[in-house]
Amino acid sequence: MNRENADIRKNTVREVCEKELVKLLEVSDDFGKFMPQHRIGYIRLTSNWKNMTLLPPEIVRPPQTSPKNILHTFERHLWYSRHNISDIYLLKIPIDGRDTFFFAIQGHCHDSWDNSCRLFEVLDEQGEPLGSGDVGDRRGDVIPKTYINGTDRQLDGRDYYSTAPPWDGDPPPEDYSYRYNGQPLWWSQQ
Repeated sequence: MNRENADIRKNTVREVCEKELVKLLEVSDDFGKFMPQHRIGYIRLTSNWKNMTLLPPEIVRPPQTSPKNILHTFERHLWYSRHNISDIYLLKIPIDGRDTFFFAIQGHCHDSWDNSCRLFEVLDEQGEPLGSGDVGDRRGDVIPKTYINGTDRQLDGRDYYSTAPPWDGDPPPEDYSYRYNGQPLWWSQQ
């Protein structure tokens, strides 16, 4: 694909994904409700509210037939989730007749934890990055406005509100402030 066609594809995918995100956020802030018919993998965390402990995570990995970089990106976000408590939803969405992979990431925010981020990462049918970003609300006079702050790079541990230790390939550790000495807050045998 030449550079011009790649840029057109990237812009088309971003526009479709941003439009769908805004539609969701007009009715709910729960990424778990984002296009569930296209979901091919996820990590969902729940808590015992009585004693504020995490329950074992529910993990559904993407099919092994998915592009290698999709599997790698899922494991990378699984790493971050273990350190900063976030749900991850992986969707395979057809856009203009080609598959697009969309990671929707929602941090948990409770009395003792603050990771209220809503992040996304988009990859093409071969698993090549198309961009990422965060979603927020700007409070106006009467109606909150949803905004999407996009970037042209993949997410890393610094993008979460509660940073995670670096995954292999992340920027150098001096760019991070660590929490819990890099020890995971949850793990699973799955």
